[in-house]
Amino acid sequence: MKGQTQAVVMSGTPLTLNEEHLLREIAHFDQKALEHIRADTALGRALATVYRYSADEKREVLAALRGGAESLPARFND
Repeated sequence: MKGQTQAVVMSGTPLTLNEEHLLREIAHFDQKALEHIRADTALGRALATVYRYSADEKREVLAALRGGAESLPARFND
């Protein structure tokens, strides 16, 4: 399953998702969240929250890809 590429529909537009790319993005966002939380400042905590949220969104997309969904979860279709 690793490296799987699948076309999904987002806002009526076909979009190609790649599992490896999503995994790299998740790892990047998780790492950035850790870096910012270590700063222990209000800005660092805020940025860490944004990066964690972004990683969680990518995890949702990855779950849809792995589940064989033909479209992304409704909240991504705007």
